[in-house]
Formats: sequence, C-alpha cells, structure tokens
Amino acid sequence: GRELIDYYKDVGVDKFYIADNNNNDTEGFSELYKKEISDGLVEILNFRGRKKDQTQLYGEMYQMYKHKCKWLSFFDFDEFLEVHFEPNKSLTLPEFLSNEIFNTCESIQFNWLVYTDNCLLYYDKRPVNERFTVPYYKWPANSYVKSIVRGNLNKTIFLPKKSNHVPERGVINCDIS
Repeated sequence: GRELIDYYKDVGVDKFYIADNNNNDTEGFSELYKKEISDGLVEILNFRGRKKDQTQLYGEMYQMYKHKCKWLSFFDFDEFLEVHFEPNKSLTLPEFLSNEIFNTCESIQFNWLVYTDNCLLYYDKRPVNERFTVPYYKWPANSYVKSIVRGNLNKTIFLPKKSNHVPERGVINCDIS
C-alpha cells in the first residue's frame, strides 16, 4: 500500500481515500498510514466487516467525495496507472486530465495491462513497475478498463451488481485515444 501511495503522489495525486473493507478481526490501515493521515494526505474509510460488492462501495465513495475532488478513481493496491500522450513521455495526472480533449468527458477509461512475474521468485526492494516489465498480452483481463470519473456529477455512476470498471449509461465516457 505504501508503494502505491508513493507512486501516485509522484504523479500528482494529492489525496487518498482508502476503503478498508477487510474483516473486523484483521489489522486496520490506520496504524500503517498514521503519518499520512496526520498530514492530511490519507483518509481511511471504515467499511470493515461489510459484505458489499465492490461496485456498491465505489458508488458510496463517489457520493461521499464527489464534491471534494475534480476527478476520482478507484484502484486496488496492485494497480498502477501510467499515462502517455507521446511515446516515452510520462505526464502527471493533473497534466493529463487538464488536456482540453477531456473537457466534455465525465469519465475517462483506461485499458488494463497485466504483467508477467518476470520469473522473479523472491521479493526485492525495487518498485513494482521496475520489477514487472514484461506484459502478458494474452491475459483475458486485459480487455477490462478502469475509469477516472469527474467530480460533482449529479448522476449515478456505478450501480451495485454491475461492472465496477465502467460507469453507467448516461455518463459521457471517453477513452484515452
């Protein structure tokens, strides 16, 4: 989790809302992120012990924070977003999202790309995106998308029991092309 926060901080994310939906009898995130919480960077949302589907949690979180954010996205601890408009040129997320081509978009969709284990049998201290560099193009999940959703929309973004990756009909979805 700490690696994810460091990575997204480096690409311009300035606030993290972490949904703790673990079981009640497991360790919570508050101790792990004590410094980041006191700095105002991280807020832990207590969904512990609640047996709700992921899409329902996304919908609740969107309603709770849509007025505090220009854009919101929902990533697991093992998901790292990279954005490029030009080959070999990385952008921060604020630079990417401020591009005028997204002015009419309410949601921007990104394709997944799953990587192999690179034959690494043991943990080493390099960041995830340095350790795992070989894409596994044949993995079926590569057809999935994740979305970044504009804040302040007065719409239902995600419906329970539906796709937690694609916003509902009526949301103006764009892809990065």
